[in-house]
Amino acid sequence: MPKLLPVVLAASIAVSLLPLAPAPASAAGSADFLSACLKAGGEKSVCSCKADAASKLLDSRMLGLVVLSMQDPGKFAAMSQKGGLTHKDNLAWTAYIRDSNKACKLNY
Repeated sequence: MPKLLPVVLAASIAVSLLPLAPAPASAAGSADFLSACLKAGGEKSVCSCKADAASKLLDSRMLGLVVLSMQDPGKFAAMSQKGGLTHKDNLAWTAYIRDSNKACKLNY
């Protein structure tokens, strides 16, 4: 058993050094999306479909950014212009728009 201790300790250290994956989108985040979409003038059926797609396609951080873009476009634009979005964010955003539009049958 004592010989196993260094292996367990090394494995614990290795796991602690792994980068944390973003948290998946939550039901609360999906509800926030639906609310923001409807307030922005979206149709209920489209907003419901896009909210469902967002919860499957986005992590919680990206979902928050999409919601912010609908709730406060000016704040979102200012954040974006100040470098608040990374290249990875832009790729995720583009993929979300493409995939959610396809899933919700918008212009596809």
